[in-house]
Amino acid sequence: MAKIYKLDLKGAAGKLSPLYDNLPQKLKLYVDNKKSEKGMAETLGCLYLLNHALIGTGYSLSDLYYDENGKPKIDGIYLSLAHSKGFCVCAVGEREIGIDTEKIEPKPRLSLRLFSEKEREYAAKSYENFYEIWTKKESAAKLSGGGIKDFKNIDVFSKKYKFSVETIGDFIITLCELND
Repeated sequence: MAKIYKLDLKGAAGKLSPLYDNLPQKLKLYVDNKKSEKGMAETLGCLYLLNHALIGTGYSLSDLYYDENGKPKIDGIYLSLAHSKGFCVCAVGEREIGIDTEKIEPKPRLSLRLFSEKEREYAAKSYENFYEIWTKKESAAKLSGGGIKDFKNIDVFSKKYKFSVETIGDFIITLCELND
């Protein structure tokens, strides 16, 4: 089972500056190239969590790279990162994983057109259900490395995936692993 690390950026500002100062140059450039300060802070928050998760493993942020699809990787371990509206999560495990988080809002700006009929029916019952389906799809897409273009091919009700869903305040966190 993967270990999940969580960070609310509201109380983390003092923790992130020292990390940024010590980042490898390639990761500083990655953070600096984000389109907004919010994006920079959330990316740095994810790196903060990953740095914490790597303590004692023999790996460091210097080992981190992003593949051609933008998936973060470290050869020898499995990881996944996600952030939403000031909340960051990181998952590290012994096999391929994907994680997503979203803030549950009353008017989702995400699209139902990427859901199957069965997923749309479930999502229509409540905002929480909508975000549960969305985070399941996104975490499965991160697991596969294909991203949002794979959404239509992901059936969250199939036995292919095992999901762990947790709600913290207004945020939903979903971890995806392949079923054995």
